[in-house]
Amino acid sequence: RERVMAFLEPEGRERLRFRNALVRDVTYEGLAYRLRARLHREAGEVLEALSTDPAADSDTLSMHFWQASDHPRTWRYALMAAERAERAYANADAAVQFERALDAARRLPDVRIEDRVDTLIRLGDVRELAGEFEGSLEAYRRAFALVPPDDVVRRAELILRRARAKERVSRFSDALRDVGRARRLVAGGSDDAARKVAAQLAAFAAVIRVAQERPRDVLRVASEAVELAREADEPEALGRALMMLDWAHIELGQPEQAVNNRQALEIFESIGALSRVASAKGTLGYTSYFEGRWTDAVRLLDEAKNDFLRIGDRMSAAFASSNLADILISQGRYEEAADLLHDAIR
Repeated sequence: RERVMAFLEPEGRERLRFRNALVRDVTYEGLAYRLRARLHREAGEVLEALSTDPAADSDTLSMHFWQASDHPRTWRYALMAAERAERAYANADAAVQFERALDAARRLPDVRIEDRVDTLIRLGDVRELAGEFEGSLEAYRRAFALVPPDDVVRRAELILRRARAKERVSRFSDALRDVGRARRLVAGGSDDAARKVAAQLAAFAAVIRVAQERPRDVLRVASEAVELAREADEPEALGRALMMLDWAHIELGQPEQAVNNRQALEIFESIGALSRVASAKGTLGYTSYFEGRWTDAVRLLDEAKNDFLRIGDRMSAAFASSNLADILISQGRYEEAADLLHDAIR
């Protein structure tokens, strides 16, 4: 130890770290693969023994056991680390951990298909929030391939997720085709799960029509979605459909009928759907602007932007910044608008 201490420094009572990252990296890359794997295993086992909070150390533990090809412990700690990252809305970090867990699962015959499907879905979800839309589609495709053909509700849910990712990259026709396919899968289903998915699909069809700027279609589809959501007791779908109705009324020159957004926001807040809360605030800001309540519009769009950033959805935050900048330009606040637009472009 005396010979190497010139390169190391203490990190707490039990650990040492390299003083220089370049020295660390060159040293590490010079190790033979087999020796590297053995050292990772030893480091993981030591940390596992020393740790008073394995969840807090789970990202480091998963890394060591993954590099050591210890598949059971990689699966366990990678899922633990992914869940921590999800709760903190560190979506890119969560994606890394889910990928690591799935890599281990391929070598663990006792991992159930259902658990692999759930992990792939969660990987797709965090990739979507991180703006990795092609990666999210790939995860959903892999999950879909594992779901039995007779599980139509699960398959419809996955197709809906695929449609959502496609809509985010403006593949509107593809997204609509997916929604139609999924709706045919659950058509006529009388159980609660099938009815809830049908309501979600109808509400998302309205979202796509909004993106295509077709207000009359939105009015028709969203009205149907409201009925389905109420019948199925599906609050998230109901909130989305109500938001889309208001957008259609405004676009059709009927602002006096756009009275649903506040109810939608209350629904999303009651179920803790933070991404939908942010979307509802953005839509309320949009309607406030057209009603001439610019102070409210600025406040709501700023809150929407910050909420999107909080959950790691930077793409939606950029859109909120752009909409907010539009209002600031209308108010002659050009420097503030320029700052927002530069940030949105970044």
